[in-house]
Amino acid sequence: MTLRKKTIWTIGIILALLFIAIYQAASFMTARTTKRLEAREISVNAGRATDAVNAVTSQLQKSVSDWANWDDSYEFMKDHNQKFIRVNMTENAFSALGVNLIIFLDTDGKVVWGNGFDLESAHLMPIPSGLMEYMRSDGPIMRHPAEGISGIMMLADGPMMFAARPVLTSNGKGPARGILVMGRWLDAQELAQIAATTHLRLELYRAGEEGIPADTKKVVSRALNKNTIAAYAPIEDVDGRPALILKVTLDRDMVRLGSEAVQYLGLVFAAIGLVFIALLISVLDRMVLSRLAFLNRDVGEIGESSDITRRVALRGRDELGKLAISINSMLDSLERSQIELKRLAEIVASSGDGIFGIDLEGCITSWNRGAARIYGYSPAEIIGKKTSALISPEHLEVCGQILENARHGQGVINHETECVRKDGQFIDVSITLSPSYGESDKIIGASMIARDISEHKRAEDKLKLAGEELLRMSNVKSEFTSMVSHELRNPLSAIKEALAIVLEGMNGPINEQQQRTLGIAGKNIDRLVHLTTDLLDFTRLESGRMDMHFANTDLGMLMHDVYMSMKPMAEKSGVALSLDLPEKGLLAVCDEDRIRQVITNLVVNSLKFTKSGGSVKLVLGRDDHKMKIDVSDTGIGIKEADVPKLFQVFGQIYSKDTAGIKGSGLGLSISKQIVEAHKGTIDVHSVYGEGTTFTVEFPGDLQPS
Repeated sequence: MTLRKKTIWTIGIILALLFIAIYQAASFMTARTTKRLEAREISVNAGRATDAVNAVTSQLQKSVSDWANWDDSYEFMKDHNQKFIRVNMTENAFSALGVNLIIFLDTDGKVVWGNGFDLESAHLMPIPSGLMEYMRSDGPIMRHPAEGISGIMMLADGPMMFAARPVLTSNGKGPARGILVMGRWLDAQELAQIAATTHLRLELYRAGEEGIPADTKKVVSRALNKNTIAAYAPIEDVDGRPALILKVTLDRDMVRLGSEAVQYLGLVFAAIGLVFIALLISVLDRMVLSRLAFLNRDVGEIGESSDITRRVALRGRDELGKLAISINSMLDSLERSQIELKRLAEIVASSGDGIFGIDLEGCITSWNRGAARIYGYSPAEIIGKKTSALISPEHLEVCGQILENARHGQGVINHETECVRKDGQFIDVSITLSPSYGESDKIIGASMIARDISEHKRAEDKLKLAGEELLRMSNVKSEFTSMVSHELRNPLSAIKEALAIVLEGMNGPINEQQQRTLGIAGKNIDRLVHLTTDLLDFTRLESGRMDMHFANTDLGMLMHDVYMSMKPMAEKSGVALSLDLPEKGLLAVCDEDRIRQVITNLVVNSLKFTKSGGSVKLVLGRDDHKMKIDVSDTGIGIKEADVPKLFQVFGQIYSKDTAGIKGSGLGLSISKQIVEAHKGTIDVHSVYGEGTTFTVEFPGDLQPS
């Protein structure tokens, strides 16, 4: 797969995951918000319904007060004059007051006069059965003769709202001569009027009735289906006991609107994502990918043709242009090295190798000019003599074993040994020995190629230079990684600035939802910038090009700064972050920014891998002459088999516990190299399922830069 395709797939997958994450977060937040709003709406409407019932009782209280504080009523309670009844207690009076009951009681609770009334048929009715239980001397009405009382009475015929007041003069003076009671049935007709007044769908049930929630002390709600929900509001009787349950049925408009808003947001974000992918790929293709493809094509053609006289034609002052210059410089060096190698090969060819044959007894049977040049013997002088004449005494045993192996069909290639020339000079020789076969594949001897490698030894310095050149080529890889990171940071910075402009409203006003969406996008761009920064730090550390600035540093203040900067992240994650500093400050010579980077990385890792409700603790101390920093958490912990992977480059631990937790895989590797640059160590102790502790130690008396 080409780099262009990989880039497109990578960006697409990242944005797809981002879209899913944002969509899920929006769905969750919307559901939670609509649930709160729906609960508030339920509470408000349930309150409106119960307030409407209480309003009827309040109206009864007003009517009772008007009739009870009247001189005519006061005189009637004294002389029981029936004229008062004939004139005032008529059907019209009941209808005008809108009551189903009027009773006059004397101070002993006995009925002076009373009647029921059917508002629908406009006829007088007997006093409802069971009412007298409430009018006994120990009943709720007679217990409050002075101030009066109102509420609901649960009768056999149904619940009745009532109000009772002492009978006084029109001036409100006494003594009271009795109690006036008025009541109205809380029936279906009354409930319909309340529903019409409040524009609510209401139903009334007795407490404890089947299908009604058992909790009668507060308003509870139940979803009837996806479109409607019911609130159940308790109503107490005059004795304060749960008597009635008022059911309020509401449409779930909040839930429906929230769902539609999330779907609309998903469509908008998907459209924005597609446009963003197209623009980003276009910019990357123009600034990086097409130029990389051009560079790859030129380098590939040079490799296929083996023509190192060709050069890469890419131009530019950026990192890719510098890489092209480096590649051309490398090709220049390779061309010079190739010329030098050809020259050395011609020298070797012209010098010739020594080739000679030996029989099974080790006697020399043939001898060429190369052998004569190497050993100094002419063919006449050496043929017939044993090869031991050519080997130094120290290597006779080994060479004898090689010859013995050849008798059994085993050869040797490029075995280096020390030989003796005719003039007594010791020389280094590389020999290759192969068995010689005669008829019927019978071993009849061996052939030996001897090469004087003295010249090769002298050429080691040149080969060392070639090795250094290869090392420099390896550094090109690091420079290329650094270049790519820089090229990614530039467009990411531009995108981040564009998002900031939009968020600040410079291109026009945006709503709160758009601000949250763009804010999330900005955070993910920050994460990508952080990844490229990690890559740059890693390549600098790997190549030894990262400068360390050692100076006196207050580690306590540094730890406090990290603690304060990480506290919002900890609070957002629901993790308790704490800091433990010594009473006296600790000063150390270190690179403040790099040590801050190490501690911050360890704290961020602990917060990421610690669930809500857990804790992360930072501890600063001294162990002998070393500064000691501990970062401990109560997170998911690390399996013992996974600990060696922690500080590897791009080393990440994958398990069901770490699913969805993202990282570059470079943080701990960079931290380890920074600590080692301080001549220190970073260790980890972890118990899987219980937590992890990272310990950083470094000497505090390093020399300032």
